[in-house]
Amino acid sequence: MLILAFLIQILIILITIDVVVSILVAFGMRLSPYRPPISTLRSLTEPLYKPIRRMLPPPSRSGGLDFAPLIVVIILQILRGLL
Repeated sequence: MLILAFLIQILIILITIDVVVSILVAFGMRLSPYRPPISTLRSLTEPLYKPIRRMLPPPSRSGGLDFAPLIVVIILQILRGLL
């Protein structure tokens, strides 16, 4: 159980980094999504976002915000609390 809680915490940190990178790109920072660290980060977080994004309206209809990372973090926090 301790290992699972640790892995959940790592996922939450990776999602936070992914959100920060997305914000930096949105504000004009030149970060290529093809760089190995960013592409690896996206390959780890995108599978978590996909099921949530299917249930949510597209960001264009929700004020341009993607709520999938927030919902995934909330779900992970709940899972960690149940351990």
